[in-house]
Amino acid sequence: MTFSAAAMLGVAGAILFLALVANLFILSVLGRPSHSHAPTELILIALALVNAVAGLSNFLWLAVYLLVLCHRLGPWSYQTLDFLILSMASCSFWFTACLSTVYCLKVSSIHLPRLIYLQLRLPLIIPRLLPVIFMMGCIIASPTVVFVQLQVANGTEPHCGDYYEVSRGYEFYLRFFSVFNYMIPWTVQGVSSGGLVFTICHHLRAIMAHRMARPATTAHLRVVKTALALLVLYTICVVMVQVSDSLYITTKKDVNWFVAFSFILLAYAVGCPIILIHGTVRLWRELPSLPCVTKDCYHHTTETGAQPVNLA
Repeated sequence: MTFSAAAMLGVAGAILFLALVANLFILSVLGRPSHSHAPTELILIALALVNAVAGLSNFLWLAVYLLVLCHRLGPWSYQTLDFLILSMASCSFWFTACLSTVYCLKVSSIHLPRLIYLQLRLPLIIPRLLPVIFMMGCIIASPTVVFVQLQVANGTEPHCGDYYEVSRGYEFYLRFFSVFNYMIPWTVQGVSSGGLVFTICHHLRAIMAHRMARPATTAHLRVVKTALALLVLYTICVVMVQVSDSLYITTKKDVNWFVAFSFILLAYAVGCPIILIHGTVRLWRELPSLPCVTKDCYHHTTETGAQPVNLA
C-alpha cells in the first residue's frame, strides 16, 4: 500500500467516524420507541440511517479500490458496494428534498385549500412516502450491477480501476440516474427553499408594517437557514458529482474520478447531519456540554412563550 493510498484511507476513515457519530446521534435521539414521531422526525430518522450506510459503503469501496482487493474478493464486492452507494445516495437526496418540502408546507403563509389539505395529511403521507422512495432508490441503482466487469491485465489479475463497461448503455444509464436522482431533487429543494424565503420575508414585512413582535419569526429564520444550508451543500455535491461523471465518460479512464465521487458522498454524509443537528432545536438541546442551549440560546423563546417550529 502506497503512502497516498494510506493517507486517503486515513482521511476517509476520519470523515466516516464523524458521519457515524452524527447520524447515530440523530438516531439515538429521535429513534426512541416511547416517543411519537412527527413527519419531519421520520424523515430525519430515515435520512440519518441512509447517510450512515452510505458513508460506510463509500469507505469500504475506497478500501477495496485503494488496497487492490478486487482480485481477491471478485466482482461481487464492487457490485454490492456500488449498489449500496448509488441506492443510498439516491434515497438521501430524495429524503433531503422531501424534508425541505415538508419544512415549506409547515411554515408556509399561503392559505390555499390544497396546501392546507397537504399540511393536514402529512402525518399519513410521509410514513407511506418514505418506503416508496427507498424502493425507488434500490430499483434505480440495480442496473449498475450489469456494468461491473473487472478488466483482466495480462491474463493474471483484474485491474481494480476501470471496472465499468463504458458503453452507450452505461452512458445513457448514468445520464438518466443523474437527472432523476440529482437534478430533480435539487429542483424540488430549490423551489421549497424559495417558498421558505418568501414566507420569512412576508413575516418580516408584517413586523415592519404593524410594529409588533412575531415570536414565530425566530423559529422560521432557523428553518430557512437550515434549508438553505442543505441546499448549498447539496448543490456543491451535485455539481462535483456531475463534473466527475462527465470527466470519466469523456476520458474513458479511471484517473481517480471514482475516488473523488466517494469522497463527495462521504462529505455529504457528514455535512448533512451536522446541519440538521445545528438547525433542529430538539437535537441541539440534546448535545452534551452545551449549557447555553437551555439558558442563553433559547432565553428569548422562553420569555416570549413562543413555541419554536419543530424541525425534528
